[in-house]
Amino acid sequence: MPIKTSRTLGIRRALLLSIALTAASTILGGSALFGYKLRNLGSSAEILRARTFAETYAAQIAPLVQDRSRAGLQDYMEALVPHPSVFVLLVLDPAGQTVVSRGHQLRLATYHRINPAQRTEASWILAAGEEQGWPRLAMVAVDLRPYGSDVSHGTLVCAVTLSGLWQTSREEIGGYFAWLLALAGFGVLIGFWYLRRTVLIPLKLLAKHSRTLLHSRTAMALPTDRADEIGELARVLSEMYSNLDQLHERAEDLEKTVTDRVAAKTRQITKLLRQTEKKAWTDPLTCLGNRQLFEDKFPEIFRAQKEAGQDLAIVMMDLDHFKTLNDTLGHQAGDDLLRFVGELLRQCIREQDLAIRYGGDEFLMILPGVSAKEAATIAERTIRLFAQKGKTLQVPVKPTISAGVASLVAHRPATQASLFEIADQALYEAKNAGKSMVLIAPPQQNVLAGLRAV
Repeated sequence: MPIKTSRTLGIRRALLLSIALTAASTILGGSALFGYKLRNLGSSAEILRARTFAETYAAQIAPLVQDRSRAGLQDYMEALVPHPSVFVLLVLDPAGQTVVSRGHQLRLATYHRINPAQRTEASWILAAGEEQGWPRLAMVAVDLRPYGSDVSHGTLVCAVTLSGLWQTSREEIGGYFAWLLALAGFGVLIGFWYLRRTVLIPLKLLAKHSRTLLHSRTAMALPTDRADEIGELARVLSEMYSNLDQLHERAEDLEKTVTDRVAAKTRQITKLLRQTEKKAWTDPLTCLGNRQLFEDKFPEIFRAQKEAGQDLAIVMMDLDHFKTLNDTLGHQAGDDLLRFVGELLRQCIREQDLAIRYGGDEFLMILPGVSAKEAATIAERTIRLFAQKGKTLQVPVKPTISAGVASLVAHRPATQASLFEIADQALYEAKNAGKSMVLIAPPQQNVLAGLRAV
């Protein structure tokens, strides 16, 4: 559907005109509601006027009713010169029977047809009786209570003609409201129709054409000759889409360049992260894994071996008499010996194993798929090789290595922490038993078994 290119009002003027029509319609609708409220207030004013008459007569009649003077009431009614607006006066006893009345008797029948439960302290607007020549009336019923008394001695019914101020008929008021509401509704419809025709539909079609041009790159006629804001927007879009292919090529070249740069930067960052991770997991003195590597990797290895039903051995090692070496030959000699231990452990493990400097002169080996006995054999070989190095040192007491061994199959620990504690306890027992030996932790920690001296 093509967009109309005829000259129209600008969007601002169209919006202002639509708002003005809507506001006018709102004012008309408000006027209609105000008229309706005014009519209700008029009815209330008529009822109040009738009640004023009724209360005045009730104040005069109540003492006569209290004295039960029927003759006095009749004389009062005959002598009474009522206000010209009073159409009916009716006095009823507490049982609802007529005591005395004055006025049009047929209108009295209207009151008697009202539900007795709704008569006392009530009010009505009675329609006109055209055949009888009756005007519209305001009728009220009030209790006859002498001053200072709470006992009702009857009811006074008073009907008065409406004042000329509120004599507008329902048909006239209904017609007035109908015209006001019709004009308000028509104004709203005109405002919406004009706004839709001049703003909403052109904008919707312009957006549709723009989406089509963006996705298919098919040339479509835009209303560039319109003099309003839609025409200005169409000209901007037309100029922008004329260079769309060039913009796409530039965007593709830029995307490729950015992708290449991001990939290169990613590789560089990945390399740096690996180097940083390696440094974070490496003990700088021995070049073995450090305690952080143990804490990061050991839970994963333990869980994987346990789920696969494979064995996992851990060897805790501690240098014997290392403090004596430091005190005798100095810390440099101690550092050299620790470096030697690092080199020795690297030669004794496989690629999938981990050798860790746990702290100070404590080391450990994590051996996946290795039983406790096989791990003890590896530890024994390590201790023998280290002993050869220890013999060359000029110290009173030669340094040696003690080791404790535990495994997943042999000891069935519930957690990796339990496996570590079992191996650590075996190391403690090996050092107490004479040092320079390997001890495989027994199933019960209080029994020393598998003790082999080197």
